[in-house]
Amino acid sequence: METILQDLRYAARSLRKQPGFTLIAVLTLAVGIGANTAIYSVVDATLLRSLPFNEPDRLMKVSLTAPSMYGQPAIDDLVWSYPKYETFRQLQHVFEDTALYRANTFNLSGTDEPEQVRTELVGASYFPILGVKPLVGRNFLPEEDATPGTHFVAIISHGLWQRRFGGERTAIGKTIKLDLKPYTIVGVLPAGLHALSGPADVWIPVHTRSPEDLGQRWNHSWQLIARLRAGVAPKQAKSATALLGAQIDAAHPDPTFKGWGAKARTLSEARIDPAIRTSVLVLFGAVAFVLLIACVNIANLLLARSSARHREIAVRLAVGASRGRLANRWSMKRGFGADRTEPIAGSKRAPGLCAITEARS
Repeated sequence: METILQDLRYAARSLRKQPGFTLIAVLTLAVGIGANTAIYSVVDATLLRSLPFNEPDRLMKVSLTAPSMYGQPAIDDLVWSYPKYETFRQLQHVFEDTALYRANTFNLSGTDEPEQVRTELVGASYFPILGVKPLVGRNFLPEEDATPGTHFVAIISHGLWQRRFGGERTAIGKTIKLDLKPYTIVGVLPAGLHALSGPADVWIPVHTRSPEDLGQRWNHSWQLIARLRAGVAPKQAKSATALLGAQIDAAHPDPTFKGWGAKARTLSEARIDPAIRTSVLVLFGAVAFVLLIACVNIANLLLARSSARHREIAVRLAVGASRGRLANRWSMKRGFGADRTEPIAGSKRAPGLCAITEARS
């Protein structure tokens, strides 16, 4: 430890003696390390980090696929209309449960100052599918998501609970207004939970929408999440969903375009577009090369500055410095100047002789 502390003090003094060179080296490494850190955080969030739900490998996102229309390419990730979802739910046998969801924005009033809040409309089985249980209160009941235009209830986020109700359990049963319609609070979610469609403060049932809104077969505005049945592999679910796509197309025929279908992907596959996934990986490779180039440039500068130290190294060897300690000292010292008056720690000769030899060198 004494040797390490001596080397660290020596390195610090050497860096102070060459502030210009030190600044260039630090900035060069900072650019390379900073870029890699930033891009790695994106890769970790989108590709590596596990989803914060119960058994995320069994979660799948199911989408409609549409044929080429009006000269536009075919779409393989299209949202659902409610009538098409109802047909899918009745026909499918590979998923334990399914739920619709979509993001929306409402004006919240009824408590303190009005504010605009992000809201997610969800099916009653949405939170059970994700394995999320309210911190306070309860989930939506099946009957609260059965008849359009009824059961105006809401589940709120932990942040909104703290901000509007001071974290009091008496918030359950109170009424808030969303776009001037009253909703009764029935639950509060745990802290840090994000909706599938992004950050949200309020969740309300799908069937708070009007019958006209839910009855339009071409009003594609809903996303679909599903949980696999026990013993069903994702590959089986993908095949079964593709077969159901033709049946959905037959039940809801498009008079103009043929070839609508359905597609299932695991939630991990669906959370980032394949094109964006490729772009992120390419960008990560590019910034890795930036760091490599920065390291090579600094190494070249250090090698160039170390060429003037050959005579000093020879003298140090001659007076008995060990090769290991000499390499350690040289690696820290080259390029940053030399401390001509410090004794060579680890030398087999007397400290005085080492100091004199260094002073002469």
